[in-house]
Amino acid sequence: METRNYEAKHFILNQTEDVFVNTTNIHKLSAIEDESVINYVYIYTGIVLTIFFLGITRSLVFYKTCMTCSQRLHDMMFSALIRTGMRFFDTNPSGRILNRFSKDIGAIDELLPKAILDAGQMCMLMFGSLIMTCVVNPIFLVPVVTISGIFYWIRKIYLKTSKNIKRLEGISMSAFLILILNIYQMLVMYRISPNFPNKL
Repeated sequence: METRNYEAKHFILNQTEDVFVNTTNIHKLSAIEDESVINYVYIYTGIVLTIFFLGITRSLVFYKTCMTCSQRLHDMMFSALIRTGMRFFDTNPSGRILNRFSKDIGAIDELLPKAILDAGQMCMLMFGSLIMTCVVNPIFLVPVVTISGIFYWIRKIYLKTSKNIKRLEGISMSAFLILILNIYQMLVMYRISPNFPNKL
């Protein structure tokens, strides 16, 4: 009923006075003064504000959860390191241990939350688009399955290569940290010795 009234009103507004003159009749009520249009504007504004509020709340809760998990992981690592035996310190250089507590925990604190949030959003958008496309036109299931197999194969190759690169980076970084630690220990030993000013 509301749709018919809306169409009838627009039909009346678009009527011309005669065949040759393209002037429209001016109706007393404009479209923006209609109560149904104003109600739609209020509903749309409420939906936009709700989406804005939910997006900010989701991001804050997610980052707070990630910070809590990172703190617990650091505490568990530190307590496990304190309780370990001396064989662990003999087999693992101190630079590798420092690298775990500095670079890896820093990556968990800074890079991982943003990457997980972006990946979650992209996966939801991708799955929503694929489901809607496949429901409308099921023939698209064939290329979706093919492309998914290709992406899974690329992912396996990438993860294997990336893991080896990260391992080599960690080994080289641990050697650099060992060098800095040895220089610091040497400076402390020189500082302790009684002839320190004469050695410089």
